[in-house]
Amino acid sequence: MPIELFDHDQITISRELSKPKPEFQHYFGGSAKEYGLNFVNAEHPCHVVYWLDTTDPLVPFSHPNIRFLPLVHGFQYSSNGFEFIYRILNQQEIEIIAPDPLVFNKHFPYDNYPPHFEKTGVSFELGNYNPKDAESALEYQGVFGIDQLSKSEMQRAIKIARATWHHERFIGRDWSDEEFVEVRGCDPFVQATPSDSCDNPNCTAEVDRVFELDSGVPGETKSYSIRVPSLKVIAIHQPHDEDETMWGDDVQLFWQQCTECGCITVNNQCD
Repeated sequence: MPIELFDHDQITISRELSKPKPEFQHYFGGSAKEYGLNFVNAEHPCHVVYWLDTTDPLVPFSHPNIRFLPLVHGFQYSSNGFEFIYRILNQQEIEIIAPDPLVFNKHFPYDNYPPHFEKTGVSFELGNYNPKDAESALEYQGVFGIDQLSKSEMQRAIKIARATWHHERFIGRDWSDEEFVEVRGCDPFVQATPSDSCDNPNCTAEVDRVFELDSGVPGETKSYSIRVPSLKVIAIHQPHDEDETMWGDDVQLFWQQCTECGCITVNNQCD
């Protein structure tokens, strides 16, 4: 069940190893109870997907007075299809921000869903990533973008995209090849680059624009705010083809952290 961690300051990638190292306490799975973790506004605990030791320099996360980063997800609170957002209050307490209201569905993602995943020790190693190389930059464009490519490497990126992307990515707009690659490139995400606007209603990021949508009630609309970019992808889990997953086939699960309010947004995409 491999995960990758992304450091946006150092522009590096760390990849999971199945062999734990004694100096750091990283784990996949385990119950919230054994970590002493309390979800202060939820009747049922959420799943701890990873428990990461931030004393490891390969874990790109900092939080006052917190050593361990819980990457959690409310699988059974997410049957409505909305994203899951939480805030780390302290090492023992997490507040769920969205969905609101919280509705627990014991049949989601499927009946007899395990209350927690089996705890397994893991470790990390620094991965090979060069933002100035066309192949490498395209591979993680959805996380880091491709702004560091030179003109010559951008031309190579266009050739690679033309040869490997589905032709529909280059159809429908009067754009140059470079614009298509800049806008349509989304790897490693299988559907699209996720939104970088924080949906925490109490986020302090500046509002860029407001728009109205149908509320579902005849004659009524609902206002939605789009904030300036503040969400950065900090981790993505995408199983190997041979892996047996516990939350559905071919599902990418990823975490984003807001640089303004510090909340963590969890979302997924399906191949």
